[in-house]
Amino acid sequence: MRASLSALLVLSVAPVVHAARGLEVALSRRELDSVGHIWTVWNASLGDPTRTRMAAFPDPVDLLPILGGWLDIFVGGALARMGATPVTAFNGALLLYVWLAGVGLYALSRVAGAPRWAAVAAGVLAQTDPFLLHHMVGGRSEQMASGLVALALAGAWASWRGGGARVAVLCGLAGAAVIYASWEYGFWLALAMVWLAPFAWWSGQAPGSLRRWGLAAFTCAVTAGPFALLFLGRTTQVRELTEGQTLMDWALPHSVALFGWFGDTEIRSSIWVLAPLILLPWTLPREHRRMGIGVALGLVLTLVMALGPSPGVWEVGDLGLGWSPYQSFQSLPVLGWFHTPERLMLGWFLAGPVACALLLARIGGRGRVGLLMGLLGAAGLVASNLHKAHLDDLLRVQRLHIATDPAYDTLRDHPRAGAVLDLPVVPAGIRALRYTELQLVHQRAIPAHATLAHLTSASDQALKERWTLAAWLTDEGLADEPPDDEALAADIAALDAAGYGFVVIHIQHIPKQHRATTRARLKAHLGRPVASILGRWWCYEIPTTSP
Repeated sequence: MRASLSALLVLSVAPVVHAARGLEVALSRRELDSVGHIWTVWNASLGDPTRTRMAAFPDPVDLLPILGGWLDIFVGGALARMGATPVTAFNGALLLYVWLAGVGLYALSRVAGAPRWAAVAAGVLAQTDPFLLHHMVGGRSEQMASGLVALALAGAWASWRGGGARVAVLCGLAGAAVIYASWEYGFWLALAMVWLAPFAWWSGQAPGSLRRWGLAAFTCAVTAGPFALLFLGRTTQVRELTEGQTLMDWALPHSVALFGWFGDTEIRSSIWVLAPLILLPWTLPREHRRMGIGVALGLVLTLVMALGPSPGVWEVGDLGLGWSPYQSFQSLPVLGWFHTPERLMLGWFLAGPVACALLLARIGGRGRVGLLMGLLGAAGLVASNLHKAHLDDLLRVQRLHIATDPAYDTLRDHPRAGAVLDLPVVPAGIRALRYTELQLVHQRAIPAHATLAHLTSASDQALKERWTLAAWLTDEGLADEPPDDEALAADIAALDAAGYGFVVIHIQHIPKQHRATTRARLKAHLGRPVASILGRWWCYEIPTTSP
């Protein structure tokens, strides 16, 4: 028991190191995924985390089909409701996933036959792996749930080999957590279990193996089945089951090349962490070797599938083929939602540290000198991962900071109720992030949606067609046909009737030669700004016509 606690303590070092950098600033860069997840954590603190009226105002939005996973949002939302800022709450979810990555690979290595110290080394390798850090820096927290996948696989193999009912239940709970954490990883885990089941049978079964697997499957189904059905039911209302056939162009840049993936420019584990996979026929204990054959074949299969819609040897698509196994994969119902082939390489992230642990165990089993060599080897492997992460620019990043200003606080605390119309309207994507970030400060509903606006009513064109102000104030300057005073007055009255309380002008998006004209027209109809930041931001209150 004491040794297990010591192992968990060592695996807590990496999250503590990340936390020591400060939690008030995001651990991620300023990207669509990071801002989107922080926003969703904030929305979760307001009520139903899967629905909102705070974006795409005034229409309700179903958020369930938009995110790839929800466990991090549930965790972050709970922290936010306890008083943490959305950024700090999101960081808490990221740190949990970093810790679970270590715990998961520790458990998987132990089940594969590694001693405790070598399994701890595998856990630390997982926590320092560029694969994990890449997703943390990018704010893709659902892709950091690899540790839960490892726990589920470890539980499945342990329960097959003779673990008790408690192990089977824990395996089922880990599988359920994967489904909540990432639907992509949930499908990956299900396919991996189907693939590996014959090899488990070939390896021989302990008394009650099938019964324990049945208990694990039942536990998973009871715990996560209702959520999975809810996700599928609501997602199929806005997404085609085979939409992947129309999104091959999206998948192409997110594919890997057969040999190119092992080059220095790809986001992957250090080559020294992957190299021990070659030695598994010698380092894997005899009782696991038949399963090892299934794992090896599975790794090859995932590499083939990750080649994407146009396979390549050194670069994606360099073979010029018009068909690939991935295209057939995308034609299957629901699996067509899987648009990022490189994420199928998850198995390599899991197998590499386990192979390292088994190699270190062989070295460390040769007396005190061997143990010392094993510990030095573990340190060297961790250093190689960190060096690869440094080359990939994952260690020193420009972290996301949500700017505040007294002017934003004035808007938040203003007694006038109503949503905010940010102008000029900009297309969904990186340019719309500023509107979403400021909403975290002023906390009023907005009609924009920075990510996946095609699943909402928040397209920039729809807003321009609906509101005269939005059609007039564009990010390219003023429209050729400016609205007359009567049209502007009618538009402002309609905004008030629709529930808007403020018009905010982001001056940096308006060409300098048009700013004086813009301000004069708005002052004539809306008066002076109730809050402003010189040269950057004007906030006008919409007059109310209601009694």
